[in-house]
Amino acid sequence: PPAGAPETLGPEMAGDVIQVGAGVTTFAPGDRVMGLLAGGGYAELAVVHAGHVIPIPQNFTYEEAAAIPEAFITAYSNLLLIGALRESERVLIHAGASGVGLAATQIAKLVGAQVFVTASAGKHAICREAGADMTIDYNTENFVARLRSEHPGVALVLDMVGGPCWDDNLRI
Repeated sequence: PPAGAPETLGPEMAGDVIQVGAGVTTFAPGDRVMGLLAGGGYAELAVVHAGHVIPIPQNFTYEEAAAIPEAFITAYSNLLLIGALRESERVLIHAGASGVGLAATQIAKLVGAQVFVTASAGKHAICREAGADMTIDYNTENFVARLRSEHPGVALVLDMVGGPCWDDNLRI
């Protein structure tokens, strides 16, 4: 966590607004919200900047809402704000069954992109359920060879794995 962050763990939270700061007009006590913070999300009470909070949809439980901010904001910012993914483009998402991977798959499909993911074979079903067009077992397949057998490459790679895939990510 950044310097000055609470020692209590938790980068995301969900709960009811108890009090709002001076000048906050977007939320009121009693509102159900979820948010992203530097730490302290697992505490009974947390202080969150109003700009880092959004309303919880009515059909979401607090537990479901608390699982949304970090995974979906990470996926959204990397795919759309930084990566500029567009409709009809192809994206490769490593760790496709992770929280960020599943969020990224859903966001990419909403954009209209074609989604390829790497994940162990036992996790392919959940990746396909989230919208993956192709699942690649990283234990038994080379993702570059598999993708190139059907496509010339991808517009964007979202890699939560890091170093081991770097060279192959650039090739694809």
